[in-house]
This record gives sequence, structure tokens and C-alpha cells, in this order.
Amino acid sequence: MYLNRNHLTLTDLKKGRPLQGLQKPFLQQNKIAAVPAAIRRFPQLRQLNLAANKIKEVHPALGTLQNLTELSFYINELLEIPPAVFELSQLEVVDFYFNKIETVSERIGELQRLRILYLSRNRIAHLPESLGNLQQLEEVYLHHNRLSYLTESFKNLVRLKTLRMNHNRFTDLPAQVERLRELEYLDVAHNNLRGLPDRLRLPTTLKILVLSNNPYEDPQAISLLTEYFQRKDTIVHLY
Repeated sequence: MYLNRNHLTLTDLKKGRPLQGLQKPFLQQNKIAAVPAAIRRFPQLRQLNLAANKIKEVHPALGTLQNLTELSFYINELLEIPPAVFELSQLEVVDFYFNKIETVSERIGELQRLRILYLSRNRIAHLPESLGNLQQLEEVYLHHNRLSYLTESFKNLVRLKTLRMNHNRFTDLPAQVERLRELEYLDVAHNNLRGLPDRLRLPTTLKILVLSNNPYEDPQAISLLTEYFQRKDTIVHLY
């Protein structure tokens, strides 16, 4: 049920409105500032969309919603991924786009069913090693952060098909990318890449490669790489 833009507040959630009997409520664009303890009264929820509110706090009771498979907190004011989220073992999609997150807990590795992870437009400079435990991941969105490297375990995400790392602070293309053997879409535009490794072995499954808006020091090498992938029917965005 769509309940967005209804001026709902924290008080409405505490009173049990408007979630009674719903499995997939959409509560985006309201005036909710926190997720209260009363959320435990709705264990039937399978999807919960709290996007574009003003949420700064999440009660641990969120972790009791063991049927949740999709959770959206995009465009809020969270400083971290709430610890309660790591209790939600059935989660497949989680969205923290456009918050104020600086660090990601090692506990994220507990979300073993996760397929899609949105962490874009935050303030993240480091990813935890436990991220490599999430081997069901197919899509990871990390663009518009402060990343300059990937953790070694990132290479374990062997089912990854989409990886967006544009608008970060990478000076080299992370070697871990070469191990992502099912990768189809890679975006590293708007970083600080100066060049590419001499023996670059990007996945042959790549369909789209975005390299634009980097201060390359060897344009000829980039041109050769572009020609190589174009012969393999890969779409390359260089400029």
C-alpha cells in the first residue's frame, strides 16, 4: 500500500497506524524521524520503504521483523547502518542511498541472502572485509563516496554482475575486479585513475565499461583498451 506524502509522523507509527495488516507498505516522503519500538507489532512485513523521511534513529525492535526481504532507508539522515538491520537474516535488498554513513560494520557479512546493496552517496572511505562473505550479491552500488581502495575479500563476490564505483577517489583500478568473473557492468568514471595495469584482465563477461572523466596519463593505452573491448562487443565509455 502506498502511504507516501501523507505527513505521517513518529506518533503515527507508535499508534500502529498505518501498518496494520500490510506486508509491503510504502512510507516514503513523510515526516518520520525515527523507527520506534512499536515496529515489532508488525512481524508480517516483507518489504519496508521508509525513503525520503528524516530518520536519524532506528529502534532495535526493527530486528524482530524476520520476514523482511527488502528494506529501504534512502534519503534519510542515518550516520550508520542501524545494528538492528544485521538481525534481518532474510534480507535480499537493502538501500541506504543518500544518508550520512561514514563506516560500515563488519556485521554486514551476516546478511548472507543479500543480492542487491545500495550504499551510494554517503561518506564511506573503507569497506569491511566481511563484505566478501556476501557471495549472493549481484549488484553493488558504491558511487559518490570517498573510497580509494577495495578490501581484498571483494574478489570473493563471484556472482556480482553490476558494480558502480564512480565518483570516488580511486587512483588505480582495483585488482579485485579482475576476479569478478560474471561482471557485466563496471563504472569507474569520475575517479583519479592515471592509467590501467599493463596486464589488465577484466572479465570477458563485461557488456558495459565506463572509464570517463579520469585524469589518464597515457591516453594511447586507454585507446588500445577501448579497441580491445569493442572487438568483444563491450560498450566502452571513455570520454
